Amino acid sequence: MRSRLIALAVAAVVVDAVGACAVDADALDAAPASARALRDGTPLAPADALAAVAVGRLVDVDGRLRCTATALGPRHVLTARHCLRPGGDVDAILDERTLGFRERGDDVVRPVVTVARHPDLDLALLGLGAAVRGAAVVDVASPAAGDAVTAVGAGLGTPDDDVVHAGRFVVDDVLDDRFTVVAAVDAGLCPGDSGAPVFAATADAIALVGVHVRGFDDCGGPSTAVRVDRAGDFLAAATSAPVGAAADACDGAAAVDHCVDDTLRRCVLQTWRSIPCAAADHACVDDDGQGARCAPVPCGDVSAAGRCEGGVALACVGGTRVVRDCAAAEGRGCALDPSTGRVGCVPCDACDGVCVDHAVDDDHCGACGHACARRERCTAGACVALTPRDDEEVDDPPPPPPPPGDEDDAGDGVRATDEGPGCAGSGAWVGVLCGLRRRRRRS
Repeated sequence: MRSRLIALAVAAVVVDAVGACAVDADALDAAPASARALRDGTPLAPADALAAVAVGRLVDVDGRLRCTATALGPRHVLTARHCLRPGGDVDAILDERTLGFRERGDDVVRPVVTVARHPDLDLALLGLGAAVRGAAVVDVASPAAGDAVTAVGAGLGTPDDDVVHAGRFVVDDVLDDRFTVVAAVDAGLCPGDSGAPVFAATADAIALVGVHVRGFDDCGGPSTAVRVDRAGDFLAAATSAPVGAAADACDGAAAVDHCVDDTLRRCVLQTWRSIPCAAADHACVDDDGQGARCAPVPCGDVSAAGRCEGGVALACVGGTRVVRDCAAAEGRGCALDPSTGRVGCVPCDACDGVCVDHAVDDDHCGACGHACARRERCTAGACVALTPRDDEEVDDPPPPPPPPGDEDDAGDGVRATDEGPGCAGSGAWVGVLCGLRRRRRRS
C-alpha cells in the first residue's frame, strides 16, 4: 500500500484512555474475519486495531439506524451522501436536521447540526452538536488493486446498538472516483451499510481509502466504495468550517416546538435542533402555543413576522393573511408587538397609523404633521435651528452646469485665473458657485 497522500487538517481526539488513531499496521492485518462482516460478523472489541476510531451509527429522529459514519474531526463525521434525502425541500431539511450520530460504545446521540454534500461524489460530511469520544481519522490514501483492506460498519440487524463490525476485503478494480472490493473470505457488504469506512494499512499506521456506497441485496459479490482521496479539497474545507455552538439539551416529554423568527426549534433525541424553514421557502408557524412547524408561505411576500405598509399591519397567522388598519384605531400604530413577536397595531404615539417619536421625528416634531424646516432638527419635541457645524452636514443644491464651451481644459467645470481657483472670470454660473462658497465660509 502506498504511503499517505493527504493529511486532513483535523486533530485526533481521544478520551477515556482510548488508543491513538495511528495504530500498528501488523495489528490491522491480524483483524479477525467473519462470515458476514458488516451484518453479523465480528464486533470490534477494545483490543482491536480499529477500536480507537470513532465509528458509529447515523440514526434518524426515532433512533433507528440509517447508515454508518466515521469521525474525521472532533465534531465532523463522514458518511454516504445518499443516506440523506436529496434536494432542498422542507422534508430534506427536516430530515437532515433531525439525524444523530451514536458512537460505538456510547449511549449519547450527538445531533447533526450542519450538512455538507459533495457536489459530485456520494459523500457527505456532517457537523455534530457535540464532540465525539473516540479518535478522528487523520490520514487518507489511494486504493490499489490487490490491496488488503478492512471495512467497519454498524452491522444492520445486530442486536446491540453499540456494536460495529469489521471484515477483511481485497481491492478488485480501481476507477477514477471509486473502486470495488471483494471478500477475502466468506464475507460481504450489504446495501444498508452505506457510509462504512474502508481502511488500509500504510507503512506505520492506517488510512481511510474509501466509503462504502453500494452492494448487493444478498450481501455477496463486489461492493462499491467512493475514493476518499478524490475529495481532499472538499474534506479539508468542510472540516475546517465552524459548526457553531453545541446543541442544548431538552426534555422530550415537556419541550414544545417553537419559532425563533423563521427558524423552527424542535426537541429531537433530547437536544434542541434549529431547522431553517426559510431555506426551503417556508415560514415557521406557531400553532397557538401547541407547537410549531415549517409551513408553506401562503401569504405571498408576507412572512409570519409580518411588516408595516404605512399605517397598515400585514401578518401571516396560521397560514392566513391578516391585514389590520392601525390608522383606524385610536392611539395605536404599526410596529413590532413584543408580546407576540409579530407586527401589529400596538399602543403608541401614532400619526396616520405609524408609530412615531414626537421628541425626535423631524416630520412630526411635538405633534403629528408638525414638520421642521430644512435647516432645523427636532430636539426634545421642538424644532431647533442647526448649528454651523450641523449646517455643514446639510447638502447645498448642486450648482447649475456651465454653459457649453465654458469648461476649462482640466474638465473640472471651473476656470482657473490669477485671482484664485474658479472665483474670477465671466459667466453667471461662476458667480453663483463662488457665492455659495462664501456663504458656507461665513456660516
